[in-house]
Amino acid sequence: MATPAAVNPSEMGSELPGPVTMPGAVVGAGQVRMGGAMPGRGGKRRSGGYDDDQIPGDHKERYARENHSEIERRRRNKMTQYITELSDMVPTCSALARKPDKLTILRMAVSHMKSMRGTGNTSTDGAYKPSFLTEQELKHLILEAADGFLFVVAAETGRVIYVSDSVTPVLNHPQSEWFGSTLYEQVHPDDVDKLREQLSTSENSMT
Repeated sequence: MATPAAVNPSEMGSELPGPVTMPGAVVGAGQVRMGGAMPGRGGKRRSGGYDDDQIPGDHKERYARENHSEIERRRRNKMTQYITELSDMVPTCSALARKPDKLTILRMAVSHMKSMRGTGNTSTDGAYKPSFLTEQELKHLILEAADGFLFVVAAETGRVIYVSDSVTPVLNHPQSEWFGSTLYEQVHPDDVDKLREQLSTSENSMT
């Protein structure tokens, strides 16, 4: 079998009379295809062999529905977890032999908070927290729920007396940097005068 001769397309006319065989390529009338690997597309590919811009409309809708369903499932699970924790903290709920439904738990929680506010319960004997929680656990839960940290300063000097360890994940500052320092060192210089004014106002209101 004779070896196909190399053909320079520039030496041919714009119209080729018929197919011409080249090494690794087939040249048809009016077109030239060179051999070699085609560069891959840069777009992401999803399951099913589609690029992002080639996903059929019905597939996009299915992906959107699945994503929405997953988000809703997580939201429902989180809500159920919170309501369960709430029912454990409300005495009237935890005293029931059978666990009430979610709406009943919310209603009983509201009634319990109203009764506490009405009686002006300010006791410090631990009645404000569930019996199964320690003081340290309650403080941790409050700080976690608030997504913040707690600190105590002396109003007359601005010196930091106490700061919770949750200051580290919130501000990315080690707890040790706060102990022994003043609050004036922790704020922006432009805010020092305003902070000093606020602390002096707080000090005067307590005297």
